[in-house]
Amino acid sequence: MLKSNYVKNILSPIMLLIMLQAGADSWVRKADRGGIGVSSSTAFCIGTKAYVGTGYFPVARKDFWEYNSASDSWTQKADFGGEERYGAIAFNLNGNGYVGLGFGNNYYKDIWEYDTLLNNWTQKNNFVGAARTTTVYFTINGKGYTGLGVDNSISYRNDFWEYDPAADSWTQKANFSGTPRDEATGFAIGNKGYVGMGDSSSIPLSDFWEFDPLLNSWNRKADFGGGARLWAVGFSIDGKGYAGTGDDGISYRNDWWEYNPSVDQWLQKADAGNSGRAGAVQFTLGTKGYLGTGMDPNHIMTKDLWEYSPDSGIGITETFPEQIHITPNPFTNNITITSSYFNNLKFLITIYDDNGEIVCKNKINKSEENIDLHNLRTGIYFMHITTDKFEFSKKIVKVKFQN
Repeated sequence: MLKSNYVKNILSPIMLLIMLQAGADSWVRKADRGGIGVSSSTAFCIGTKAYVGTGYFPVARKDFWEYNSASDSWTQKADFGGEERYGAIAFNLNGNGYVGLGFGNNYYKDIWEYDTLLNNWTQKNNFVGAARTTTVYFTINGKGYTGLGVDNSISYRNDFWEYDPAADSWTQKANFSGTPRDEATGFAIGNKGYVGMGDSSSIPLSDFWEFDPLLNSWNRKADFGGGARLWAVGFSIDGKGYAGTGDDGISYRNDWWEYNPSVDQWLQKADAGNSGRAGAVQFTLGTKGYLGTGMDPNHIMTKDLWEYSPDSGIGITETFPEQIHITPNPFTNNITITSSYFNNLKFLITIYDDNGEIVCKNKINKSEENIDLHNLRTGIYFMHITTDKFEFSKKIVKVKFQN
């Protein structure tokens, strides 16, 4: 019996660590992009393939490349139909790609449609707003949305537009409610668009906003969890948004954050790639996200590509009985554990971080216990409660305090 208890006490943390690692998010390096290293490219996805092109280095570019995720390979395609540029927009609409705007020898407002079967480009009606570059863009319900950016008078913009590919027409929508800016980040989750961060008069920004196309309205949400920055990237997977990297005005970052729109909260995730970068390109294929190219901290243009897998949801097996309550969860600084179980048994509470390291231990023998966890960083943790009779496990989440 003594040997059995000893083995149990040794194996439980080991098995916990294995389960933690199984459920953690991760980045895996994939085949480098074809061609040379660039920054400020754009991308759209059709089926299981991504199309990445334009960009800068050593001048504005127009080459386009197809990435096949099944074979992890790149194939050069027909050059973009317009002039060389960087900071362009891209949509996937009705099975075709659309690319336009940006800056090269001039500020542009032309729009081009790419046919993957014919491997050719067809010019469409011009964007009807001011020519501009470094805007945000995303797709919702078969329509493209873009706005903000900087125009040829070096004025920061806050106008926002909808593109209908069936009518090949543009409709102006409600102006963005935040400060006019460029180099912001945008993505869509379901029927809503999200825009945030960016640069306004050389001041990095951290605010984050939700756009509702049906109501044609903007609502401010929780600020980006990683702080102010520009040239960050973002995408969405399975109802959650992901954003990170970029320039915070001091250094290039590689931190990565998950946004949950249902609770309006950010959680820090595994760092992106192998170093900080700005002006990267991003896209999603199925349940995987991809990030690559851009400028590294040494101002070298890169051509690497990284595949992101969100938290698998496996994590630790949660076996908490209904009689034990943890509130709040998610939490900001403190959690309270209550249960009638604690009156009859002595409990040891061990909290692990997502690397399996112990960050807190506490003994409980009363019906309510408050635990101070203000010193922990935001992220996912795992609570393990043990007694001489049984053990329970629970995932807990620390979020940034919002005023």
